[in-house]
Amino acid sequence: MAWDGKPANFNRAPRNDELKLDKSAAYVYIASNETIQGVQFGKEPETGGVPLVCDSSSDFLSRPVAMEKYGILFACAQKNAGPAGVTVVIIRDDLVERSPANLPSMVNYKVLAEGKSLLNTPPTFAIYMVKLVTDWLLGEVGGLAKMAEINRRKAKLLYDVVDGSGGFYQGHAEPQSRSVMNVPFRPGQHGPRRAVF
Repeated sequence: MAWDGKPANFNRAPRNDELKLDKSAAYVYIASNETIQGVQFGKEPETGGVPLVCDSSSDFLSRPVAMEKYGILFACAQKNAGPAGVTVVIIRDDLVERSPANLPSMVNYKVLAEGKSLLNTPPTFAIYMVKLVTDWLLGEVGGLAKMAEINRRKAKLLYDVVDGSGGFYQGHAEPQSRSVMNVPFRPGQHGPRRAVF
């Protein structure tokens, strides 16, 4: 384990100087956006040449990403890019070539790449929906930089209410690690003790 956020109740992403990375590790794994605690990496951690593997399911297509920093970036599409049934995987060519031959074909990136992701019948409707989302992002929205701006604005509206509530609401994540995709909060010391519906 390169870093453990448990002592601070998982309220922030690690700083680079806190990471204890093994230079001989096969990879460094992160989830770019943690949905329950509302913690998001603002930028990619420095891994010293060890391939960075990222589960980007909850913030995929929400902002520009420095793809050159990743060995593998994957995202289950049902959060931001389309319906359930599609996983997008972006993988460096050198890592595709390192896929062991004895892996089952459905988890062997080399075999999947050689088959152009068509080893079995793909979920065509779900893939089509992902295409519609990407067309919308590139066209109507204006790209990932614009999408990131929209997301920051929306998140700021929520965080401003939480932070300006005088203790009625309490946010979880430290400001520098706050997610723009998930804004968890709970009643603060001065807030209600139970929800009434």
